[in-house]
Amino acid sequence: MKIIITVLTLFIFCSLSFPQDIEGSKDHPMFNRISGFNITEYNVEEFGTHTFYLNGDSL
Repeated sequence: MKIIITVLTLFIFCSLSFPQDIEGSKDHPMFNRISGFNITEYNVEEFGTHTFYLNGDSL
C-alpha cells in the first residue's frame, strides 16, 4: 500500500507542469524579463498606432 501511495504521489508531482512561454514567443531585446513571469500571449506587428486623449479631447 505504501508503494502505491508513493508512486501515485510521484506521478502527481511529476505530471504538474510549470508554466512556460508559448511557442515562438520571445522577449523584446530592450527589456529584461521580470522574474517569475511567462509569455502567455504574443503577436508581432510591423507598426501600430494609438490615439491618446487628454481631458476627454482628442489630440
